[in-house]
Amino acid sequence: MSDKASNWPMAVSALALAFTVLSFWYMNWRRGKLHIGNIQHFGAGKALEGNEDKKNVVVIKLPLILFNTGARPLVVESLQLVSNSIDSLSVLSFERVDDQITMTSQSQQEITGDYFFIPVLIKPNEVVKGNFVFEARNSAFDFSQSKYSFNLEAQVSGRRGWRKVKNIELDFTKATDIELFNLNEFFSVFPYRINECA
Repeated sequence: MSDKASNWPMAVSALALAFTVLSFWYMNWRRGKLHIGNIQHFGAGKALEGNEDKKNVVVIKLPLILFNTGARPLVVESLQLVSNSIDSLSVLSFERVDDQITMTSQSQQEITGDYFFIPVLIKPNEVVKGNFVFEARNSAFDFSQSKYSFNLEAQVSGRRGWRKVKNIELDFTKATDIELFNLNEFFSVFPYRINECA
C-alpha cells in the first residue's frame, strides 16, 4: 500500500475531530450577539416633572424585540438613545418598560412600568420584547417637522463600553399642526415610516 493511501485514514480522522470540536464550540461556546427586530410603531412626547411651568421631559417609547443569536446567554445591562442630529438633546436614558405603548394625559387608563426590567438575561436563541421608555430632562427642546436620527446603544456584560445596535430614525416631516401640538404637550403614537438601517 502506498504512503498516500495509508495517510487517508489519518486525514479523515483529523477532519472528523476538527468538525466535532467546531460544532461543539458553535453550539455551546459561541458568544451571543444582540440583535434588535424591526419597529412598526413608536411613541413620543413631552412630560412634566417637578414644579416647572413648561414640559421639561422628552419621552420616546420604542416597542423593541431583543434577541440573542449566540450559543451563550447575554446580559443586557442598559440601553440608551444617542442623538445624531440634535445638539441640545444628546442622550436619552433608559427609564423603564411599560405594559402598553399608548399613553395620554387625558386617558383614565393607568400605565404600569417596570423600572427593574434591565439588566435582562437573554438565553441563546431567546427573544425578549417590551415597550422601552427613554427620557431626557430638557425644557428647551421642542419637536418640529423634522427627521430625528438616533443610535440605539447597549451595554452588554463582558464587553466594554456602549455599542451601537441599531439606527433609529423618527420622521415627523409630515406631521400636522395638531400632531406637533400633541407631541410637545402630551404623548402620541406614530407608525414607523421609513426603512430601517440595522
